[in-house]
Amino acid sequence: MTTRPKDHIVKPILDKMGRLPDPFDAVEAELIKKDAPIMPKDQDLLAYLTGYLGDPVFAKRFADCIDLIRAKNADYTQGTAQRDRIAHFREAAKDLELPMLKVWQVFVRKHWAVIQKVANGGHAESEPIDGRINDVINYMVLLGAILDDGKTK
Repeated sequence: MTTRPKDHIVKPILDKMGRLPDPFDAVEAELIKKDAPIMPKDQDLLAYLTGYLGDPVFAKRFADCIDLIRAKNADYTQGTAQRDRIAHFREAAKDLELPMLKVWQVFVRKHWAVIQKVANGGHAESEPIDGRINDVINYMVLLGAILDDGKTK
C-alpha cells in the first residue's frame, strides 16, 4: 500500500500555497502526520475505506457521507472561491438575524425529526432513512466547522 510523503516534504508545499486547496486535503494533512496509507488513484473510495477501517459497514457509511458532501458542495459554499463550507449558514444567519448555531439547528432538525419518527416505529416519507442519517452525520461535521469559526472571532 502507498504511504503519504513525510510531513517535512508536504508542509512546505502547503505553506507555499497559503491554503489547503480542497477540504479533504485537511484530512490528508492529518494522515501525513500519522504516516497513514493513502488511496491509490485506481482504487475507489469504498474499497479504500473498507481496507483502511477494516469494517465494511463504517466504510460504506463514510463513503456515502463523503459522496453526499461533495455533491452538495455548491449549496454549502454558496459559490465562494474560498470553499467556505459554512457560507450557507453564514448567509442565512445574516439574512435572518440569527446566530449560525440556530440556523444549523433548524437545518439539522428536519433530518433528525425523521430519524426520531423511524426510531418510534414510523417510516421516512420523501427520502430513504439512509440519506437522512448521512445528512445528520455531515451536519455534525458542519457543526464542528461552525464552532471552530466562532473560536476565531
